[in-house]
Amino acid sequence: MKTRYVLGVTACILMLTTAEASAKDVCVNTGAFNLVLRKVKALKPSGAVGLAGFAYYDADSARPCDGSATMNAAGTIINVGLVCHGRHIQGSTIMFDWTAADKTLAGPGSSSFSTSFSTSSPIAVTSVECDGLTPP
Repeated sequence: MKTRYVLGVTACILMLTTAEASAKDVCVNTGAFNLVLRKVKALKPSGAVGLAGFAYYDADSARPCDGSATMNAAGTIINVGLVCHGRHIQGSTIMFDWTAADKTLAGPGSSSFSTSFSTSSPIAVTSVECDGLTPP
C-alpha cells in the first residue's frame, strides 16, 4: 500500500514537471513593441492555447496583454490574436493579430490602435531571444 502511494505521488510530480517544462516564454518584436508572452504551452494541430504577458516600447510603457493562438488541423498555420490594455497611443488599447508557421510565433500581421479594432497598419512580427530583452 505504501509503495503504491509513493509511486502515485512520484507519477504526479513527474506529470506536473513535464507539463510545466513544455510551457516556456516566447518573445517577439512588432517593429515598435516588444511582446513578452509568459509560459506559452506547446500548440498541437486543431488546438488552441491562451496567451498572457506584456508589451512595451520603453521603460514607462509596459501594459498587460492577453489573447490566444490556434493551430490548423494540418499543423502548418498558427493564428495569433493579442490585446494589450492601456494607454499606448492616445489612450487606446492596441490589438495585434498575425499568422505564424512555427513555435517562435514570427510572421506577418497587423496592429490596430483604433477603438473599432480595424486594421491600421501591417506589422512583421519577428522572434527575439527573451534573454536579450530588458523588460521594464
